[in-house]
Amino acid sequence: MDSGAISELAKAGKDIQINYQNKVESVIRPVMYAGLIGVGLYFARRKYISWRKQQFVEKNAHLPDVQAAMIMRKAMFRVEFNTFPFSMISIPDGTNESMLYSLALKVSSLEAVIKAYKILFESNLMEDVAAELNDNEMRKFFESLGAKSEYDLGFTPGGGIKPQTPYQVGRTIAIKNPSGSTIFKAESIGNGQYRNTGEKLDFKRFGETIGEIEGVYRGASTGQYYYLVDRKWVVDTIFGYGWIAHTEVKTV
Repeated sequence: MDSGAISELAKAGKDIQINYQNKVESVIRPVMYAGLIGVGLYFARRKYISWRKQQFVEKNAHLPDVQAAMIMRKAMFRVEFNTFPFSMISIPDGTNESMLYSLALKVSSLEAVIKAYKILFESNLMEDVAAELNDNEMRKFFESLGAKSEYDLGFTPGGGIKPQTPYQVGRTIAIKNPSGSTIFKAESIGNGQYRNTGEKLDFKRFGETIGEIEGVYRGASTGQYYYLVDRKWVVDTIFGYGWIAHTEVKTV
């Protein structure tokens, strides 16, 4: 093969190599650009989310429902990462169930708490709670969530007591007030009638059973109903019957 042919072959091989490199670059370059744009958009989004969180906290941190969302997160997740690419990872570290129940009692708007939780932690509160609690704990949690709104239904916006329908004698009652309620001591005034002495007899937390209604009384001036209660597991003839207002209880 003469030198001219060799030269032509070398030139053709070089052209093929250049064309191959050009094709590779034409494929890789858009991928690289797309990757750079993707990373840029990710960090821009993270920056926006961080800014939105900061704005949300500055404007709403004083609200009880927002505070509840923050503390509920801490009650379920103790270890969290803020560094890419681990920023979306949260590790459960022993859920504090009692804290969750206590906070749930104070929630006035579940919708507001879920919204705050979503903005602050980019997660779904109900899904996280369901993953952390067993069936019985979930039931107690949801009962606690509805406690404040249920209790507030007994009052007007101005704090007055709404008209009441009394429970019947023989019904078992439990505490409805999310903050718990005091059971006062009742004393006999003869003829099977009783009155409130104002003396503290016991204190029950939300959801705790008091006992059976023995008598129903109505305040002459207020129209509010009160109950004489045969307390559960207590010898009332010795330790005294309980006395509590209708607003504080629910039937079970």
